[in-house]
Amino acid sequence: MLNGRLFTVALFHHTINRAVFIQWLKEDLIPKLNKKSVLIMDNARFHVGEEIRQLVAQSGHKLLY
Repeated sequence: MLNGRLFTVALFHHTINRAVFIQWLKEDLIPKLNKKSVLIMDNARFHVGEEIRQLVAQSGHKLLY
């Protein structure tokens, strides 16, 4: 959500894993974020990992769990 509104939605017909999540971050979420956004995620296994932290940081955003 951003300013009380959903700004991206994805529907998956299969199990989500880290590879699917990273692809979604790269192709859908990150391109739509305002500069220096803060992403707040739970500790689901596919949300946590160095590759995800680096992707978010290199995109100019911050990640909180």
